[in-house]
Amino acid sequence: MTSLTVKRLFTSKPEVVFDAFITPEKAGKFMFATKTGKMVKVVIEPKSQGQYVFIENRDGEEVEHLGTFLAVDRPYTLAFELRVPKYKQDQDKVIITLSPLNSGTELTLEHTLSDMWIDSKSAIEGGWREILEGVAEVLGEPFKKSLFVEKSIEINASSAKVWEVLKNPELNKKWISTWWPGTYAKSDWKLESPVLWYTENGEVGSEGKVTIIDPESIGFSFEVKGMPFKKVENIAYWVRELEKNKSKLMVWVGDFSDSPEHEACYPGADEAWNLSMPMIKQLAEKS
Repeated sequence: MTSLTVKRLFTSKPEVVFDAFITPEKAGKFMFATKTGKMVKVVIEPKSQGQYVFIENRDGEEVEHLGTFLAVDRPYTLAFELRVPKYKQDQDKVIITLSPLNSGTELTLEHTLSDMWIDSKSAIEGGWREILEGVAEVLGEPFKKSLFVEKSIEINASSAKVWEVLKNPELNKKWISTWWPGTYAKSDWKLESPVLWYTENGEVGSEGKVTIIDPESIGFSFEVKGMPFKKVENIAYWVRELEKNKSKLMVWVGDFSDSPEHEACYPGADEAWNLSMPMIKQLAEKS
């Protein structure tokens, strides 16, 4: 099995975003809805072990998406099994997590795919992105093309060791230096605390503050100094313990779409994290 992760920011509050997923009149407009199809039935029982059904008519053929809710924790978590009988009987698992921000809501969607869908991972990820754009449209939010760096890697080490590599300046200097030589990040990693990135000459090259902190994730802002334009991003680390001495690290960086100058930085940032992820894995597995 494999998994994919999709993220999006909303200006609406978590309660408003959450309710869009469990209100049939709203959810029927974006959940598993195609541009050419017609949604003919939506049933949602928003409770643990409750059922849901979406049936859309696509060129005269009815396609069902259905399953069982595993968790309904308004307004933070919505988890459910997903099955599409037309294509397979296996059940996937989807977890939607909503985190409150000063500016609205950060949504994280993780879809665990059964083996038969591995080759379709990119298409399925694109489908979820369209669904999240549909959520924004239903909520009356302006369309905004998002551009994020999203990386994940499995590491044969405990989550505690992975966090040590991410937070300890002596260790994060080793993987940050793959794209910003001699630089390290330092913070006490408490909510609202500063996050300072010191360059090899001892100056602060970037600064921000911790915006999210919980046992599985840390989020913080990141503003590079000395740029000819305002370059502000949000960075988030997610570390999940899969089993003893095996974890999964997910990294999210963005949004790069707020200006042409910032968008031009995206390829470099993407390559930087391509370099960092294997180094983080190596350091955690060696510690």
